[in-house]
Amino acid sequence: MHGPPVVGWLLVLVCATAGAVCLARSRRGTGRPERRSARLETAMGFAMALMAVPGSPVPASVFVVAFVGVGLVAVLLWARTAPGPDRRHLPHHLIEAGAMAAMAMGALGPAAGSAGHTGHGGGAHPAGVGLPAALLACYFLACALRRVASLAAVPSPAAVALPTAAPARPAGLAALPETAHACRAALALATATMLLL
Repeated sequence: MHGPPVVGWLLVLVCATAGAVCLARSRRGTGRPERRSARLETAMGFAMALMAVPGSPVPASVFVVAFVGVGLVAVLLWARTAPGPDRRHLPHHLIEAGAMAAMAMGALGPAAGSAGHTGHGGGAHPAGVGLPAALLACYFLACALRRVASLAAVPSPAAVALPTAAPARPAGLAALPETAHACRAALALATATMLLL
């Protein structure tokens, strides 16, 4: 991935943490649609973490296949899910996976036409950020801000009451809606950052 190595390692940390939390959500989610969404976010988080490793030896084609696979699963789930709130995250997963697949192919941003967005040791981009990458980055920044606003709107008594209400369920945090908002905000912010590098 392009950009300073310290930024790459910070992205690895953020994406891997989000992936691990989403993995916990996929096992302890409140319902089947939420668990399926968490599984997609788990795959995105871990794949993005691996893609963000500075000087990653993994070929770009591996990431293209991984992200296209996530996008296809999102489309299949959208087609099989009845209209309603359970479908609302699936188009976002498709856009996110598509953006990352295009980035891995080198079709977005200043690396367009090069060998891909991964496996580069660094170096500046004289061409700047391309228009498609900039527009997608704006979309993902807006998504991250919306998720953060959702977190800020959560009443504090609910968060304070959680440990006393369920002391015997230490894993209950993974099933909270706030955890899903935090994971999605982290992945959206990481995606926007990777698009702009």
